[in-house]
Amino acid sequence: MNLLKLYIVNNGKIETYDLPITARMPYSKYLSVKEFRGSSKSLILWADIRMLQMFDLLRGGYGSPINVGYGFKLMREGGHCNLSQHYAGLALDSMQGRSNAERAKVRAIAKEQGHCHYIEPVSSSPTWVHTDVGFDRTIRKGSISVYTFTLQDSLDYLGYPLITDGSFGPVTEKALIAYQKKNKLSPSGIADGATWLKLGNMVATKRG
Repeated sequence: MNLLKLYIVNNGKIETYDLPITARMPYSKYLSVKEFRGSSKSLILWADIRMLQMFDLLRGGYGSPINVGYGFKLMREGGHCNLSQHYAGLALDSMQGRSNAERAKVRAIAKEQGHCHYIEPVSSSPTWVHTDVGFDRTIRKGSISVYTFTLQDSLDYLGYPLITDGSFGPVTEKALIAYQKKNKLSPSGIADGATWLKLGNMVATKRG
């Protein structure tokens, strides 16, 4: 059985797990690795503990199983580059195949609990519930974050070779500055909003 490498960011530290697809996610009583991986083909996944805690609190508040059909997805795989944050391991789409009333109840509980950064409106997700716990994406040298994983993987995809380890060191900074210079962005070595927007658009263009 192939094992997936899973990185969990927990209070500025990276924990590494080798898990089968049938395992439970670390720190979660309810979410499986299979559900979190969703349709992604990647053998490397990452998430923040706060997303796992959000889901367990939501599941506890709902009081019944919440099926998850779509979770992690690399930016290069189409992980909703500049809105919902599946690419960062911070978003889940759930309640597929359930009633409108059931989905409305989950949305209401998520809103009441207040742990979600973004709950997609019914008009955008009429047959599922999208919840994510996105954070400030601005990262720089020294950042240990799910966004660092995303940045490294996406820069590597665009031709700036990097090891995807989640730690924003001098090699990542150098690659980011080179990318910024080439694409007429401020060469600050900081991944800010303008950099993420350009990066997401370029990854989407290359993906086709």
